[in-house]
Amino acid sequence: MRQAVRFTLRWTSQMMVTEALGIALAVVGLAFAFETPRHWFLRTTRLVKPRPSKRNAAEPAILTPKPAPAVAPPFAVSSITVMEIVDTINAAPPFQRKQLAQNYSGIHISWEGYLRRVDEDPVNVSRVRVNLAVDESEILGYSIWFSVSPDRLPEIKTMPRNSRLRVVGKILSASGSGLCVDVATEEIEVVDRAG
Repeated sequence: MRQAVRFTLRWTSQMMVTEALGIALAVVGLAFAFETPRHWFLRTTRLVKPRPSKRNAAEPAILTPKPAPAVAPPFAVSSITVMEIVDTINAAPPFQRKQLAQNYSGIHISWEGYLRRVDEDPVNVSRVRVNLAVDESEILGYSIWFSVSPDRLPEIKTMPRNSRLRVVGKILSASGSGLCVDVATEEIEVVDRAG
């Protein structure tokens, strides 16, 4: 019986040492696993001085501060035009046109156009559907469509044809056969009111 008790006590103490050693290794392993990426991140963002190399150990590490970022616009505006979008869609094989048109959705734009039409929006009667021609001299051609509440742009109801507007927003859809791009507006500016 004494031998069984000794064996149990010895086994228990060996298990405790093994478990303690396992826990200690796990903690060290976790600390190493999380410290390395953290140190890499801090080093690459220059929040920590880089470690001196063995060759230049005597040379002090020099931190060069990053320049303050310029105030960035809320989004990057693409330089793509309505004509480029429509011509690219129309140049594609017929089966690929729908997918190609969908690829333009979400691109931020800032375009100017000349007022052609203002109609009640068939989807939302509290809004109006506005059509801008890209070229002032063309009756039919490349155009921009968008919906807007008359409360947001009250002068849209009385604005004469060929008034120049600037639309800032993102592309909702594009149509090669319709020669147009539909835009979700974020800003609308009257550049020149035709008279």
